Amino acid sequence: MALRSLNNPIASFIDYLAKTGTDASQLPSGEGLTATGGIISDYTDGSTVYRAHIFTSSGTFDISSIGSFGDNVECLVVAGGGGGGYSQGGGGGAGGLMYNPSQSFAVGSYPIVIGAGGNGSGSATISPSGSNTTLTIPGPTTITATGGGAGAPSVPGAGGAGGSGGGGGGYYPSPFTGPPGPGTQAPSGGFTAYKSDGGVGRSQPAGAYGLGGGGGGANPTGTPGSSVVIPGNAGDGAAGYPSSISGISTHYAAGGGGGGDNRAPAGVNSFGVGGSSIGGPGGSATPSAKGNDGVYSTGSGGGGSSYTGGPTGPGGAGGSGIVVVRYQIGQLTAIAKATGGAISYYNGMTIHTFTSSSSFQVTSGPITCNWLVIGGGGSGGIGAGGGGGAGGYRTSMPEGPGGPSPTSEPTQTIANGTYAITVGAGGVGSTRAPALAVGTAGGFSNIAFPSAIRSEGGGGGGYTGGSAQVGQNGGSGGGGNYPSLAVAVGNRVAGTTTPAPNQGYPGGTTAEPANYGTGGGGGAGGQGGAGTPTAGGPGGVGKTSTITGSPVARAGGGGGAVYLPSTSVGTASAGGGYAAPNSGPAPRSGPTSIMGVENTGGGGGGSTRNDSATYPGSDGLAGNGGSGIVIIAYPS
Repeated sequence: MALRSLNNPIASFIDYLAKTGTDASQLPSGEGLTATGGIISDYTDGSTVYRAHIFTSSGTFDISSIGSFGDNVECLVVAGGGGGGYSQGGGGGAGGLMYNPSQSFAVGSYPIVIGAGGNGSGSATISPSGSNTTLTIPGPTTITATGGGAGAPSVPGAGGAGGSGGGGGGYYPSPFTGPPGPGTQAPSGGFTAYKSDGGVGRSQPAGAYGLGGGGGGANPTGTPGSSVVIPGNAGDGAAGYPSSISGISTHYAAGGGGGGDNRAPAGVNSFGVGGSSIGGPGGSATPSAKGNDGVYSTGSGGGGSSYTGGPTGPGGAGGSGIVVVRYQIGQLTAIAKATGGAISYYNGMTIHTFTSSSSFQVTSGPITCNWLVIGGGGSGGIGAGGGGGAGGYRTSMPEGPGGPSPTSEPTQTIANGTYAITVGAGGVGSTRAPALAVGTAGGFSNIAFPSAIRSEGGGGGGYTGGSAQVGQNGGSGGGGNYPSLAVAVGNRVAGTTTPAPNQGYPGGTTAEPANYGTGGGGGAGGQGGAGTPTAGGPGGVGKTSTITGSPVARAGGGGGAVYLPSTSVGTASAGGGYAAPNSGPAPRSGPTSIMGVENTGGGGGGSTRNDSATYPGSDGLAGNGGSGIVIIAYPS
């Protein structure tokens, strides 16, 4: 787990030792490299302390001295991903990935150029490939990661070549086959290359529709993006390369999913899924279906867009590239007394951070634990949608800023054993079907100690369009009501009236006419703000915890949205998403609202309301809720 961003290696490491309570005399003598460049982050992996330099934009890796841990540096170089294809389009290929676990460096300056992702195609022209990423190493030698191949549009249908290949396009006159693009990344300078080909796109004779193939990815096995079979589904993007070189476990360079076709029969997927949940999945078969973008700074491919029978959006853009280098700077003698999650040390405490469900195993108990448990945030509503409620917030830590509720609870003393950890997912925002919809509640988070600690998911946002619907109850309640409808409250099992321990606040209200400003979602530290005739309500404030050593605000409610032509939308903080304003003359295509931040439990922003009776499907997409988090800390 990354601890901090630091630029003075010797002074920072001494300060690090002092704050962890580690006895420096028990450590090996000497220091790591003295170097600058990029975002610098120190973290532990077991008892080894690493320093990572993370380059998400072009820069220089400058080494001024070589320490006693040696001159070997672990290097990851990833190019920009290719853009997704248009209308039954293939998924974009991931950027090529180059890796060397032990590259020797000397004192000097080493330029780094980060490649951009390719834009998705908005026509029957193949979308752009991703751009190359380069790292200069001693020699000098330039290591080049090749940009990802573009996903093909439906016609002419051949995926582009690149670091990993783009998926082939689909088209409905039978027979039609969209050939995949090949992966071309080659090894050089002692670096291993990772790549794969794209998948095949095809027509489907029964029902006359086409589906795009998945983009290739940099998975270690070289497995290509999924090809479309007959009968079958759109192709999934190939998996990426798993690495924790930055201190956080991530999949780099995954392929984008293939685009679908709204003429496909029931039971056929209308879009391909991005590889390893990192590449951008293809757009769903609904009006204005745009392929999702690959995640920035991962080199993942963009998703292909889907044929809709109406306005069809472009393919998704590829994710930009990244370079990460890391080297050892120290060795800790402090030993964790348990396993599970990302482990870090601060101020004499051992900290386990869980961003996904897993287990916490105590091996040297009993231990007395502080803890923080936050549920997944609810998504925003659609149709002048209310903000999603924050995930429930429970903690044993002294209360941080943000209001009198929830209060801190007792620590727990835990014996040796294995305890299940659940991290709740954020609620998924509406996809314009139906045009008016209450958001989705987040999932609960839990530590299965003998006295279990459970924080509920946040409630989904309501809406004020049409007949109007109130938001859902939850850890914190979703925003939005209308005269004679009750307020969505907190401290409830999500989506029910079942009481839960104190953990959040109600959603905001509106007493205005239909289709106007909607309330913000409730937060861990306060109620969501009320909507007005011209503005959506702000999300309720979150709360701040210092359990990891630094104050971090989490569990804010999502902002509420408005009806056209207003452009004033609800704001958010502490991880909450916010609503996006309307734009342009009618018929408007509503923008996507901002999602809650992952691993904060923030609520998603509500969607803006457009005249969907006249212009079907033109409401914006509601923001997803942010996933939850579980953190456990005890004396080292």
